[in-house]
Amino acid sequence: MGGEPGAQSSEDVYAYDVFLSYSRKDKKAVLKLAKRLKDDGLRVWIDVWAVRPGAPIVTAIQDGLKRSRVCVLVVSTHFVGAAWPETELNTVISRDPRNKEGRFVPIVLDECQIPDLLRQYALLDFSQEDDDEYQRLLAACKPPVGAIPRTSPPTTHPFITVPPRTPPPYIPSGAAPLNPPLPGSPPAVQIHMENMKI
Repeated sequence: MGGEPGAQSSEDVYAYDVFLSYSRKDKKAVLKLAKRLKDDGLRVWIDVWAVRPGAPIVTAIQDGLKRSRVCVLVVSTHFVGAAWPETELNTVISRDPRNKEGRFVPIVLDECQIPDLLRQYALLDFSQEDDDEYQRLLAACKPPVGAIPRTSPPTTHPFITVPPRTPPPYIPSGAAPLNPPLPGSPPAVQIHMENMKI
């Protein structure tokens, strides 16, 4: 397992450490949390940062949930009964009903009625400025020891995923060029062509 002595590191399979599910009416408080998590080194998916104008909302949310290690459910008076948060809640719980992999963490933002689906899980109390609760959340969202994080999430499009750039092939100094430049080519073009590979 990752983190054990002698275990080999592997690239993190998730593009994001945390997906924030919340009601738009709690946007100010959730943005504050998102910035704090980001400042502490986590890769955060939140709609106002990740969804491009004009992108299909459902597609973007499904993509974000799939690419995120942990979904933080920000439960509040506004969250309960709201359409989007309820959809995200059902999606997250359905993929791991017993939460054995720790794929979601419910936090309570204010005094509210906890949805029946969440009553069986341990909740974090964020109704007060409690640093201990924040540290518990941070620990739950961090990638496992030994995982090599991606330098940045891949560029996304509603229908296309653009992979990270691949560095140009290495050509040893003094080696014959694979594609000799045409006579009379400018120096910059010659250098470029010498490093190209068909």
